[in-house]
Amino acid sequence: MSSLWAGASMLDGQGCELASGDSALIATIEMLLAGRIVALKGLGGFQLLVDANQCRAVARLRQRKHRPDRPFAVMLPSLDDVQQCCEVSDSEAEMLESHRAPIVLLRRRNRDGSSSLVDDMHLAILT
Repeated sequence: MSSLWAGASMLDGQGCELASGDSALIATIEMLLAGRIVALKGLGGFQLLVDANQCRAVARLRQRKHRPDRPFAVMLPSLDDVQQCCEVSDSEAEMLESHRAPIVLLRRRNRDGSSSLVDDMHLAILT
């Protein structure tokens, strides 16, 4: 079995390796589930990851990024998942499924105000 994480490493703040390969993936998942903020280095720079279901973790990220109100982008695995939590027009669905993969600002279905991710009306979504 091959792994997308085969060449990946998890580093601490001083650059010392904590884990590599599949162990780095497992450690990342454990950190996210524990409410930690994880920086993931990609081709375009760093993405800051947090478990969107953990309000304290999201609040900590909002504080550190000085973004009390602006929507964070929420990554969901499929259009079906997006449609469960957001109203999605045909043109928005087309954008989300395109090879360009833009972030699309969508209206939330459930606007109960319980999420610390975004304002009460919108989610910024990418698939």
